[in-house]
Amino acid sequence: MKVESYSIPQLVADLEQICARFKDDREILGAIRPLARRAALSKASWLEDRMYHAGAAEGFGGYILPE
Repeated sequence: MKVESYSIPQLVADLEQICARFKDDREILGAIRPLARRAALSKASWLEDRMYHAGAAEGFGGYILPE
């Protein structure tokens, strides 16, 4: 099964359009659900190995996602 690439910038743009289009939380969540799945399935295009590791001192890690 070939998974298409879906970048974080594409996801953000789609989320902005959804939030502009809908005002009801249920409608927003319903529209976002397939996009979240699409982004998760294409994680190879944006998820990096370094993101799996927490900082030793802090116990967590934070990363800026690519633009």
